Amino acid sequence: MKLSLKQIFRETGAYVAITLGMVAYAFAWIGIITPAKIMGGGVTGIALLIFYATGGDNGGIPIGYSYVVVNIILLLLGGMVIGWVFGIKTIFSMI
Repeated sequence: MKLSLKQIFRETGAYVAITLGMVAYAFAWIGIITPAKIMGGGVTGIALLIFYATGGDNGGIPIGYSYVVVNIILLLLGGMVIGWVFGIKTIFSMI
């Protein structure tokens, strides 16, 4: 399969947009939501709930560990239901 320059730029642009979005997302969680002890939604919200439920700043399970475990479970389920092609950009975002 031969890729055109237009396809390469479109995919590169998509990955740049994903990266910028994830940088903003990480800043919001680490810089605003977590220090304010506010609960959010999604996988990161579940990870934050696990962090607080296991002791928080006093030795709780780190948010990153829970985030990765929950995401891996969801990726496996999504791969079985939707198909494995969907996961490339999702895995990139998760990393």
